[in-house]
Formats: sequence, structure tokens, C-alpha cells
Amino acid sequence: LDREEKAQYTLMAQAVDREANRPLEPASSFIVKVQDINDNPPEFLHEIYYANVPEGSNVGTSVIQVTASDADDPTYGNSAKLVYSILEGQPYFSVEAQTGIIRTALPNMDREVKEEYHVVIQAKDMGGHMGGLSGTTKVMITLTDVNDNPPKFPQSVYQMSVSEAAVPGEEVGRMKAKDPDIGENGLVTYNIVDGDGMELFEITTD
Repeated sequence: LDREEKAQYTLMAQAVDREANRPLEPASSFIVKVQDINDNPPEFLHEIYYANVPEGSNVGTSVIQVTASDADDPTYGNSAKLVYSILEGQPYFSVEAQTGIIRTALPNMDREVKEEYHVVIQAKDMGGHMGGLSGTTKVMITLTDVNDNPPKFPQSVYQMSVSEAAVPGEEVGRMKAKDPDIGENGLVTYNIVDGDGMELFEITTD
């Protein structure tokens, strides 16, 4: 008998005179309820979850909520009472035991140091106690970029030379600053801000 397939049966019974083969009473119904046992493990809605969180987020920032279900009877015992825990991904992330909400657990996580994290979450029934059944899911968390790195020139001084006969627009030299941020955060523009030749030279960003 599987309660998850059919939880209740109705049987009809009647006392009959064996010799006369006639009923001795009206038919009676008997309801048999199948009592639940913990025979179903928790199952997550997705085998793999994908989530993003900005780098440098405060500790406790919500990343994503994972949800598992249990086919056992939630009204009887603890067979369907789930508790979430994190198996892989510490100390960077944590999970709320009752809700399955994954949160950041370390401050100042830096995308430029590590961009992707592989987290494994477990859901265990029986309230998380020994003897409970469990299921797991994977969560791929990516740190999204914020503009937290200024552009830097590889050299503090550049030596360039140009002929005094050069015509306006002639190239004198090139320099390139590096910015480890990505996307728009990593785009660099150049301007001349000081110097005794400000009126003689111009700089353009290619």
C-alpha cells in the first residue's frame, strides 16, 4: 500500500444468514486510512539553480531561495518537515534552515579574485534529525561586477618625443591604462589634466 498513490479505501460489509442467504442487517461502510511512513525523500524543484549577487555585498544579502518538496504526509509526524543545510559553499554562503534562502556569509567578496561559486544545498526531512531522508541540489552563484577598481597606468612616467616640424594631428605616442572591471565599468577614457604643454597636445581614446 502506498499512501502517496491512494491514502484511503472504503470497504462495504454486510452480515448474511449463511443458510437462508439473506441479509441480517443493512450494508455498512468501513473506511481504511493508510498511515504514512517516511518513505519519500525531499526533492528540489530544479537540479541546478543559477543566481547572481553583486560583489562586495553586505553579509546576509539574499541571493536565491531553493525549494524542496516531500510527498509524505505533512500533517502526520515529521516525515515531510524539511530542514535545509549547506554542504558545499562555506564560508562564502549560508542557507536559512527553514526557508531555503541562500545568503552571503563573507564581506568584501571580490569578483576580480573569484567570480563563480559552486554551492550544494541539502534538504532533510524528519526535521533534520537522524534517520531522515535527504535530497540535494546545486546552485551556481556568479558575482556580478561593480565599479570598484580605478584605471591604473603600468608606468608612472612615459618618455615620448616629437619633431618640431610635426603637423597638427601627428601621433606622438600611445599609453594604455588597465581596469580589471568588466563591461561599462572597465571602459576607460583619457584626458589631459595638467602639464606645461596642455595647449600644445591633445589626447584621444580609441
